[in-house]
Amino acid sequence: MLKYQYYLNNNVVLRKEYFGGLVFNKNTGNTLDVDRETFVLLQLLEQNHQLFKNEIYYLMNKLDYSFEISDLTSVLKELIKYKIVLFNKIIYCNRSKGKLSYDINHNWSNNIFLSAPETVHWAATYRCNLNCPDCYARRHKDLFEEMTFSEAKLMIDKLTKAKVFQLAIGGGEALIRDDIADIVKYAANCGLVVHITTNIDNFNSEKVQSMSSHLTALQFGIDADRLLADTNYLEKLHLSYLITREMQINVGVNLILTKMVINNFNYIIQSLVEVGFKNIVLLRYKPHDNQKRWLQENVKPRKLKNFESNMKEIISKYDNSVRFRFDCALSFLQRNINPKTAKKAGIRGCVAADRILAIGPDGSIYPCSQLITEDTKIGNILKTDFNELANNSKKLREYRDFRNQIVFRSSICGICKAKDHCGGCRVFSNNRKEDDIGCPEPIIGDINNCGKHGRKGDLKNYFKTHSYISVGTYMERYGVGQKRAVKELKNNDWLVKRYDSDTGRKKSDYYMKRINNTIYEIQDLIGYTSGGVPFAREEEIKEWIKGEELYPDWLQRINEII
Repeated sequence: MLKYQYYLNNNVVLRKEYFGGLVFNKNTGNTLDVDRETFVLLQLLEQNHQLFKNEIYYLMNKLDYSFEISDLTSVLKELIKYKIVLFNKIIYCNRSKGKLSYDINHNWSNNIFLSAPETVHWAATYRCNLNCPDCYARRHKDLFEEMTFSEAKLMIDKLTKAKVFQLAIGGGEALIRDDIADIVKYAANCGLVVHITTNIDNFNSEKVQSMSSHLTALQFGIDADRLLADTNYLEKLHLSYLITREMQINVGVNLILTKMVINNFNYIIQSLVEVGFKNIVLLRYKPHDNQKRWLQENVKPRKLKNFESNMKEIISKYDNSVRFRFDCALSFLQRNINPKTAKKAGIRGCVAADRILAIGPDGSIYPCSQLITEDTKIGNILKTDFNELANNSKKLREYRDFRNQIVFRSSICGICKAKDHCGGCRVFSNNRKEDDIGCPEPIIGDINNCGKHGRKGDLKNYFKTHSYISVGTYMERYGVGQKRAVKELKNNDWLVKRYDSDTGRKKSDYYMKRINNTIYEIQDLIGYTSGGVPFAREEEIKEWIKGEELYPDWLQRINEII
């Protein structure tokens, strides 16, 4: 009698976690979270190599996991869909149950975070052959020494021991390193899936060829200025694409959504697809050391909101022929997805310090490749037990747990319905802990039930379109009594009473944002016409100040120091 025999895909890696475990497919690069029962099932397949369904059922019951046959069938179907489990149809043989192994460790971690990141982003160097005006890494290039080849191997050994799945190598320009091919080979031989990001000007086909069998994917960083202005750039990009595809490397592009890119989005995407690219990663425009240029090229939330529908329409034209992905800083572009659907699809928003970690050229560890500062440094992988650090660092826990901190819960992101699968980018959050100042439109539910932290967050959103709020309006908006309204308004340090003569306690008393005082001070400094009309209108000054607010405060401090 023919029956199905199930086995674990050889390209699948299992890693036990507090909730069950992570299942990583090296072929697809996808990671799946599974519960404890499913993880145990996969461990049984790993131990026994191949099992019939009745054998799986028997072993699960021996381990006190009471899968019904119908449930077991459903789980296997799902695992087969993700190509985690494979099967053969063979002649059934009734094997001795005593020969089956079920030596499974039932101890689960008490931690409520991952034992190690899924992916580590390593800046192999901050040196580069180009000087792109929008490069965020440029400010780091003179601040770090670089690992030797021996030190790079030590780093890889520690990541392998921790069961990290992927090593994403960037910079600067990673291909500048003479030993980069040897590093890639070593990492791949240790079991890591290796990716590299490069620019076409430094694309060395011989160097890439030497590591091609060990490299899973290569991404080209696109210079949109040159793409729009120079036809030779597209030709060079096309040639680089063809060479890489001949090496059988998965190849794609990274496209940063500057104002210019958004204005020419349709043409740029069409050009990239015509070149042949089928993997396009859309990246948020990150702040860099040239604050003036960044404020000019950064996309304001209102314009970004208008771009959303246009972007979706353009992307939909390519159906499933082109794979578009968003970096986690653009999670708000997926905020309208149902939270349950997002969870199933693995959309998690900011995963800094949890699913990803960043390592600098010298081995310094950071929560994210965008948060490279002295106060965010967690340690150094060359000098630290990596597992110990990943499990016990207080600084890591702060970033992993940002959604539960009061300062976040009191922000507009904290009461957004998409907070669990978005939450905003920490780079664009003041002090890296609050709401994302660039989100075009948070999804706010019933504000009458949002609590004091939610009211504090919504109030900031309210002042984006209003200049004042009275005690009575506060009471009506949030369904609270007068005493609570007065207390919460007075405790907001960014609000002041509209008139000094007001007590701030009456329903008719108004509060305004401190920024309005600044507006009047600026108008006084600029002056007035003979008729008493200010040379600078209130709306103009608001735009100036709002522009400055969009540049994260923590980066303003760093740039002033530099």
